[in-house]
Parts: sequence; structure tokens; C-alpha cells
Amino acid sequence: MSWDWFTSLDTKVTSAIIAGGVSFSVAIIGERWKRYNEKRLHIEKLTDEHQYEEQRKIKESISKNKVQLLNAAESLNHRIWNLSINWEKEWHSSDNPNSPSYYQISFYYRLLNFFWWVFKVDKELVYLDTTLANASDLDFIKFLRLFPDAMCQVTLFDGVNYNTQHDTDHFFRHDLEKMVSAYCQDDDFPEFQEFESKFKEDGGKITGMVKFIDDIKPNEKRLRWTRLYSLQLLIMTFSNIYGYEFQYSDATKYKEIAKVLCKHKDGKAVLSNLYTLISNMKLSNNEHIRIMSTATKAAVT
Repeated sequence: MSWDWFTSLDTKVTSAIIAGGVSFSVAIIGERWKRYNEKRLHIEKLTDEHQYEEQRKIKESISKNKVQLLNAAESLNHRIWNLSINWEKEWHSSDNPNSPSYYQISFYYRLLNFFWWVFKVDKELVYLDTTLANASDLDFIKFLRLFPDAMCQVTLFDGVNYNTQHDTDHFFRHDLEKMVSAYCQDDDFPEFQEFESKFKEDGGKITGMVKFIDDIKPNEKRLRWTRLYSLQLLIMTFSNIYGYEFQYSDATKYKEIAKVLCKHKDGKAVLSNLYTLISNMKLSNNEHIRIMSTATKAAVT
């Protein structure tokens, strides 16, 4: 196509045509750019709104149950402390397992009640996009996963002589969940008096827990002592992060429990494996985890 006609036009006309063409092109490009930006901003707005809404729901779910979980953790923490001082008195031991003492039954109760709240909060969060949780709430969620690991993971006994095929000193996850809900009704954990009554009627529902607690001591070959005090270290740290001031445990208390754990001959190996469990859960960078790790390592080196 010849452009002679165009070059033959008056320069003012060609300038006007060129200017018009440029303006038209700029207008088209500008409109497309505007639409692109509007679409991008709309998507970003929807993404931000979704993230905010999910974070709000996560925070609400945690807040709704946090106090009950902390109270259950505090109650269990006190009992485990008590055992570390009084285990030789054998209040938790019985020649007749069919006739347990108050101390034993209340021990089962505190353990099961604590894990009932752990599982309850965790299950409620399943329906939310917890990958969007803020840092503090995400660490809370990690602890919910770590607590059962402390009772169930056989890797806690890596490098130690333990037959992982039999749940002698660990719990299979589904068995633990089954025991936790054994005496529950209407999706609620019973008060102690009701629990005690139901247990006396049929204690066989939580035989695994009974065997785990009965006559537990640091100077035995079994490894359950190290598992229980690994759990306590996690409970103490969790309470330090999310609990009340009166539930706080300082470095001295961490050191005491580390020494209690290491009364068992395999305590140091298990404590090292606990750090690995924590690391695998991506909690090693948590400030309070670092305090716990530093204190416990100092206590047993």
C-alpha cells in the first residue's frame, strides 16, 4: 500500500492525524491498563478479605477454648510436678488395679481432660484455612499437634532400646483419642465425680492409660517416665506463651524438670529427641521454646 497520499497531505493535517492516532492508541492502552489494575486490585482485595476473615475465625476458635485448655494444662502440670516429688510414696501404684486410689483416678482424669481439649480445639480448626493464621496463632496450632506427638511418636525413643511394634510406653493415636472420649457424653468431657463413677463401673475403657500411670518411676527399664516429663516441658512452655502470669515457669523450673526426666538412664537421649520433635514441628525459633531448650540443656550437661 502506497503512503504517497499521506505524505502529500499538508503537514498540519498529518500532524493532526498522527496526534489523533497516538491519542486513540493511548486511550485504548490506558483503558486496558485501567481494567487490568482494577481486576488486580479486586483480586487483592478479595484475597485480603479472605485472609482477614480466616484469621478472625481462627482467633475466635482459639480464644473460645484457650482458657479451658490452659486450666486443664495447669491441673495436669501440677500433678506431674507432684509425682516427681512423691513417686516413691507409690500413691499412683496399686496391688489391685481394679481398686485404684483417688490419686490414680484423678491422674487419669487430668491427662484425659487435657487431651480432650487439645483434640477439641484442633478438630474445630480443621475447617479453617490455618495456613493463613498469624505467627502466634500458628504456633498455638503447632502445639496442638505436638502434644499428641509427645505421647504417641516412637521417634521420641530413637537410639534407645525400645520395641516400636508394641505400645508399651507410647500410645497409638487412635487409641489415645478413643480413651479420651471413652466417658464423654454430648460432646462434653465429664466433671471429675461423673468420670470417677463411670470409671469405677467400667475402667476397661482406658486400660492403656491405667497401665501407663500405674507404678511409673524413673529407675525402671520402661521409658514412660521420660515420655511423661517430655510432655510436661511442652505444657510448661505452652503455658508460658499463652497462659496467665501465675501459670508461668521460669528457667529454674525447666532445669528441675530436665533433671527429673534425666533420673531415668535414657533421659538425655529422649530429651535430645524431644528437641528434634520440636524442630520438625517448626517451633524451634519460638522465643519460649529457645528459653526452655537453653535451660534444659544447661541442666543436664
